[in-house]
Amino acid sequence: MVASNRLLGTVSCAVLLTACDLPEESDGEGAEETTAASATSEESGESSDAPDAGPDGPELPVEAMARPAQSMTYDGPGFWHQGEPTRYVADAKQYFCFLTAVAGKFAGASDYVRLTRVMHHNPGGGLTGDISWELAGGYATQDAMAGVNCVPLLYYGVNLTYSAEYLWNQYSPPVDLGTSNSRICFLTQMSGNFDSGGDRIEVYTWNGRWWLSGGAASGGVLGGARCVNTPGQAGPFYWSQGMPPQVMKDTNWRCGLTQVRGKFEGWGEYVGVSHEDGYWHLQGTSYQTGVAGAGHCM
Repeated sequence: MVASNRLLGTVSCAVLLTACDLPEESDGEGAEETTAASATSEESGESSDAPDAGPDGPELPVEAMARPAQSMTYDGPGFWHQGEPTRYVADAKQYFCFLTAVAGKFAGASDYVRLTRVMHHNPGGGLTGDISWELAGGYATQDAMAGVNCVPLLYYGVNLTYSAEYLWNQYSPPVDLGTSNSRICFLTQMSGNFDSGGDRIEVYTWNGRWWLSGGAASGGVLGGARCVNTPGQAGPFYWSQGMPPQVMKDTNWRCGLTQVRGKFEGWGEYVGVSHEDGYWHLQGTSYQTGVAGAGHCM
């Protein structure tokens, strides 16, 4: 068992989250349709000044929902906690964002955390053209928390372009996310019944490609991910309960989650990336079994 109030305090200064309505559960065919629809920018109604298609990846759509106009700033990594409203994170035309932490009880399809893109509208009607990253979670999730970080789309002199959100559920085969050459992928949502060490979601590289997959010993497990081109990457880094925090890279890098696994029963179960003393660390807590995680840096 690994538990630390100091750790939870450190974590809560490291990430921000956004969520929208939880997608309905579907079988493998439904998951493929979701991915295909996400890859079609014409169907999304996205404006022409949205990010272009990434290398070997489809153009990212805008979710079919809207928010009132607001300031489009980014205040750095942060968190969403259960009971809070959906949290604005950053301008989606200026930043690429991804999950850095998850915690809480995940016992079914209504238990989720998700980072999504949202269109803004004028109070009198009509879209403003602004698109934001936002983070939230499911109404049934107990003691839920999620963290997020972002990188600017001009990153160390490289113009970044990010992909559509890809989805995997327990009825799907591994989802091909495209080439791993100069590209990196991170998790963007997690939902379902995480009740054992066999329940997991992950993105990983194999045979020159990124893949989104998982395991569902309990049921209803779903994961989401997005990819982006990158000037450099490091990882994977692994942590599992019983291990101390794992040093990743210094804070000139940006690091996020690429795997979450185990029994998430409440506030005591946490996996995340946070920074301390100039370095990113992958760490967690658990009062249950099989809790583990992985991360990459860019």
